[in-house]
Amino acid sequence: MKSVMISGIEVAVDDENRYLQLDDVLDIAPEMWQLISERYTGYEAMFCYHNTAAPEVFLRGAGAELTDDCIEIRLSRADYIKPAGYDTYVVRIDDANFSEVATMHDKRNPGAYWTSERVRSSIADWAVFAVLNGKEAAGYIMVQMRDHAQAEIYFAEAADAGQSTALLASAVEHAFLAGKAEVLFMAERSSTQHDTAISVGFRITGYYRGFKAIV
Repeated sequence: MKSVMISGIEVAVDDENRYLQLDDVLDIAPEMWQLISERYTGYEAMFCYHNTAAPEVFLRGAGAELTDDCIEIRLSRADYIKPAGYDTYVVRIDDANFSEVATMHDKRNPGAYWTSERVRSSIADWAVFAVLNGKEAAGYIMVQMRDHAQAEIYFAEAADAGQSTALLASAVEHAFLAGKAEVLFMAERSSTQHDTAISVGFRITGYYRGFKAIV
């Protein structure tokens, strides 16, 4: 993905996948959006807002729909509360056995930028763990490890609190062993994943809302 400046607005552009991302852009004049629209007709645009109110009138006019409404939570090594114990068996997923989580991931996250194919093609930047039921995932967690100081949980699916605890513990312990100082998680409001994360020491630091439109 490359960064492009258009009329003073920074836009992240992925031409290969026809995808745009605009972060915390509040003031978009109609003529600016028209210029972006003409240049990137047919692209999928993601408007991301962190700890700030989204410009609802503009977004409605652009045909954008709310796709993510999350609580931003973070965990430092010092704050981690290791679960007392869990009996769920978690396995590490790599390129060789990635197909075991691919189907579940794409089914649960239709329209996500990070499809199973994209994650798999950059698997060196990720840590993926799963609970397996035969050859298929019953639950999984995907953590991006690219940043030198911070890991970020992008996806987490679990059948129950026990699975959620086992997957989350596996992910954060791996991140800390890899030298990360912090783990970031944009967790869905009032979800099992959110509640489990709070129980192991994550703290609320903000919120995130994402809106998607076709240009």
